[in-house]
Amino acid sequence: MHKTDKGQLYFRSMFSEESPFKAVSAFRLNYRYTIKVWLTSILLGTTIFFVYKMSNNLSYAEGTGIAGLSAIFYYIIALALAVILSVPAALLFALLYHYITGYIYSSFRIKCTLSLIAQAVCWLSFYICFNNAEAIAINLEIILPYAIATFMSVFIYRLSSGI
Repeated sequence: MHKTDKGQLYFRSMFSEESPFKAVSAFRLNYRYTIKVWLTSILLGTTIFFVYKMSNNLSYAEGTGIAGLSAIFYYIIALALAVILSVPAALLFALLYHYITGYIYSSFRIKCTLSLIAQAVCWLSFYICFNNAEAIAINLEIILPYAIATFMSVFIYRLSSGI
């Protein structure tokens, strides 16, 4: 294509309603699925962790008024930390979602691949955060709720196909 042909193509496409360029797959343009998976894994993982910790510490609680208020405050702080610390993992997950949906066209295969990727990103995030394998073994009660929630949230939602 000659340089003047490209200019005429651009000039025509600027005023026409149809784009002369081929449309990209709708899966690759829409990130609602990845945002839903990310937010659900944060909310569900934090809730599972919080319920587990509260059920273990319930027998040690002496007062209900102040302990209940501090529990809600602790939950809000845990949610805020989960959001802040999971942003890099969510961006990596969205990037890999964009890449995977360009090559795999079966929804089930996409979800299976994304669940493996999500688990790898989840464990990698905690490995980077804790800095060694021994700390991961000690803190499994923190990591497992998020790993379970991430796995479940990949399969809960339908893949986004509309823009």
